[in-house]
Amino acid sequence: MISKEFSEKIKGKRIYLEKHKLNSASLMYSVIKQNRDYLAEFLPWVQYTNSISDSEFFIKTTHNLWQINSAFEYAIYLHDNKQYIGNIGAINVSFENESSEIGYWIDSRYSGNGYMTEAVKVLEKYLFKNGFIRLEIKCDPDNLKSKNIALKRKYQLDGCLRSNYIINDTRRDTLIFSKLNTD
Repeated sequence: MISKEFSEKIKGKRIYLEKHKLNSASLMYSVIKQNRDYLAEFLPWVQYTNSISDSEFFIKTTHNLWQINSAFEYAIYLHDNKQYIGNIGAINVSFENESSEIGYWIDSRYSGNGYMTEAVKVLEKYLFKNGFIRLEIKCDPDNLKSKNIALKRKYQLDGCLRSNYIINDTRRDTLIFSKLNTD
């Protein structure tokens, strides 16, 4: 049976995931602001994050989604210095179908060090341990870093949603990767 009780902190070897706190909104906004061009290439929400208030709204929304068991969003921190480096979440959660999507982003200064791969591993293991059967990662075909994380974690490419969203006035595709608890 799938558990609806999510831990507010999940530990990895080099990183840990912690449920967002409202008082971290300014830190989150600062990282988004510093990485605006880097993140905006593939993440449509970046254009709507223009103030600390926007990050506060995001955190409040994630708390509401947490309460109704719809999404479980975490900040990612380094163990050694407690540095905030990005976000990861179980989103589009379906307890009925025992499935969830994993969404994430990272501060560009910490990209390429395996931190996000570890964060995905930690969250995926937690989800499978708690009864989830299927996990998905969705990304733009040109988002090679995200695509490579899915492949490193042995997700299978299920298919491509052609021309299914618009970002930066350009129609884009979405790759859908999945992993089962039996893989």
